[in-house]
Amino acid sequence: MNDSYLYSWSPGEPVSSQLVQSMTDTLTSNTIRFNFYDTRKLSAAIASYTVVYKQYASEIDRDAQKPETQKLFESPKESGGVYGEEAYFVSSGATTFYPLIGKQFNILVKNLDGIEKRLTITIPPLSLMDLYIDHPDFIDHDQANDLLVQTKEYLIQSNAMLNAIVSYYTFGGQAIGTGIELRFFI
Repeated sequence: MNDSYLYSWSPGEPVSSQLVQSMTDTLTSNTIRFNFYDTRKLSAAIASYTVVYKQYASEIDRDAQKPETQKLFESPKESGGVYGEEAYFVSSGATTFYPLIGKQFNILVKNLDGIEKRLTITIPPLSLMDLYIDHPDFIDHDQANDLLVQTKEYLIQSNAMLNAIVSYYTFGGQAIGTGIELRFFI
């Protein structure tokens, strides 16, 4: 299904689970699980989607939780970064796919004015030989040449379902563009 659905939720409304960091109370994670049913058979969900909404106690707490890619995009060029300004909007989406087949999926992103636009992400079929597991058990960092070196052979199987997570960063007028991060997980 490629159509998007819009669901409005406010903090404090029912959630599937809520976790508050008890030591610092700096972050509250609200998890909402959406289950989708076939109208002919309502006894079992045919698909589900989980959303996590994070509430931070302060901007300092929010900055500490930013992904490394976002920190790199927001850092100035002089510091080895890219744009040197904070992202106005961050949109994320996720899907699962078989690497030999690839996948298309949609996410809603916002432009600088806050207007939403549907963006289609296309993951082409991927050769299993080009995929590796980025884990210390299988890969090492060659400091001298700044390369990742596979230490143990691990071939991802053709029937392995991969998870894809995309993050889309909208930057302001000083930036030369937007930033996109695409990650795969097994």
